[in-house]
Amino acid sequence: MGVAEQIDAEIERLAGQRDEALARAEDSDRKLEEMNERRIALAPAAFTGDEAADRELLTLEQGAGRLSRKARLARNTASELGRLIEEAKARRAKEERRVHLGRHVGLSEERYRLEVELEEAMGGVLEGLKRLRKLDADQHAEARAAGLGMEHRYRSLVASWLSSRFRGYLPLGEVDEAYREPLFDADEQNLEPGGEG
Repeated sequence: MGVAEQIDAEIERLAGQRDEALARAEDSDRKLEEMNERRIALAPAAFTGDEAADRELLTLEQGAGRLSRKARLARNTASELGRLIEEAKARRAKEERRVHLGRHVGLSEERYRLEVELEEAMGGVLEGLKRLRKLDADQHAEARAAGLGMEHRYRSLVASWLSSRFRGYLPLGEVDEAYREPLFDADEQNLEPGGEG
């Protein structure tokens, strides 16, 4: 059983004890009320000298004193148990916060590891884009040397492709549907190895 569960069990036990103490206080109050009615009824007879009424009234007075002390003790006990419950609830909240803080730290560490992976992957992407720019420049030079006209689209192609891939993460405008496909499919100036050109 974990710490939180132990505290929950403690709170439940204390609440049960507090409820019992309150029930004893209410029971004593009810009996005291019944005694008070009988005391009020006996008072005139005891005052006029009826010895039996006087003895019963004295007995009732003593019983009322005991019941009053019993009710006060039960209420004090219930109050103290209530204080202990509040302390336990505060400990429970602190324990819950500690658990959430521990999970938060674990998730923070996992997030860091993932961001390191992303940074490494981004390094690979940037290196690939640098190589693609060099290939594009070389390809244009060869096209010119061969007397071919080749459109200069590298910058817009890469920008649109990156925009489509990162549009959920960056505040970018609408992206051409064509760039939602992989770069090698969107780039009309490449040639799949072994494919027909």
